[in-house]
Amino acid sequence: MIRQKLFTSMMFTTGLLMGTALPAMAQPDPAQCMDKPFPPGPHHRVLGLGPMGDIFANANLTKEQRQKIRDLAQKTRQEVVAQHAVIRQTHEQVMDLLASSKKVTQETLQPLFAKEEAAHKAIHNAEVTAALSVRNLLTADQLKAVEQTYGKRKELRSKIDNLLKEAGEAPRPPAPGDEPPPPPPPAE
Repeated sequence: MIRQKLFTSMMFTTGLLMGTALPAMAQPDPAQCMDKPFPPGPHHRVLGLGPMGDIFANANLTKEQRQKIRDLAQKTRQEVVAQHAVIRQTHEQVMDLLASSKKVTQETLQPLFAKEEAAHKAIHNAEVTAALSVRNLLTADQLKAVEQTYGKRKELRSKIDNLLKEAGEAPRPPAPGDEPPPPPPPAE
């Protein structure tokens, strides 16, 4: 009798957990997300700007600002996707040459490398232009809110890095613009 009750309660608990956990873990159908500027994910919820989008969460953006930012993100995403296609095509051309029986030299590959480098620059320029355009849409109070949110994010990232260091794991490499970590104390 006790075994049956224990088994029944375990099955009920398992069913309850599965009924609540599985829908929470379900990912949206990618076909439904094709019109969005970025693939779905927890950090893509704010304005479709990817990981950068959450710094605008406390900026009290107007509907017009939100729409302009979404439009900028969509336009930038299209430019970036097009340049990534160029990079992918260039990689395939390089591999085709390297795998062929033709004579291949550095001079043969140089135009392809230049094409790839130009695509990388175009991606960088599109992202910087979009970031500056978004920044120019904000009022002074909104910029302060963004600065505070970003400061909190950097502080949390620093705490996470310190915890990883204490646990003996390698923290993430510093991002451009991050201050270098302080030197370790001298060993005694």
